[in-house]
Amino acid sequence: MRQHEKDSARNRKLFMDAAEALFAANGFFRTTIEDIAEQAGFSKGTIYNYFESKKNILMVILDEKFDAFLSGAKSILDMNGNLDEMLLKLVEYHLKFFQQNTNFFRLIAAEQYKLGEKLSYEIHPKIISNYRNFQNLLQNILERFPDSLRKDVPMTELARALHGIISSFMTEYIFSESRSNIVKKAPTVVALFLDGAKKITRETRE
Repeated sequence: MRQHEKDSARNRKLFMDAAEALFAANGFFRTTIEDIAEQAGFSKGTIYNYFESKKNILMVILDEKFDAFLSGAKSILDMNGNLDEMLLKLVEYHLKFFQQNTNFFRLIAAEQYKLGEKLSYEIHPKIISNYRNFQNLLQNILERFPDSLRKDVPMTELARALHGIISSFMTEYIFSESRSNIVKKAPTVVALFLDGAKKITRETRE
């Protein structure tokens, strides 16, 4: 990569990081292009070399974060392990990504219903698509171990239940403004799910 391309990529990331932090702290509408440029260390005019508008920055952030998240999650499917191990790997990954991108998730949680009808119409499908894609990954793992799980509950509902447990821990973390290491909660998340989805006893899940 040439130096110009490196500088361009670096500047673009500076703008996105600044926007993400400001959107999360102040809200989308209360943040201005001038605020983002100043936070990134550039003039207002420079930002338009990289993004068409404040809305464009938000949409790019959403796309890149969701793409990065799903790419990492899919890589876990190629790993080996029993049910407990595979679920723990995926939950740990999810919580680690969440903790490393708390500003982004706080923005999604706080702002998605405040963005106005037109903008919400564009953003909400992206959020739903990401949610469903990750839930499908959870279901993919569960379907590898049919003999270890209950037969009276469809795999889709088991995946939805696990996703719900993960989401509840994330929501509590966001609104409590906790600074604890949420990744340490991964074994608790998996245990809560499997103890509710077990076939007979925990020993039968081996």
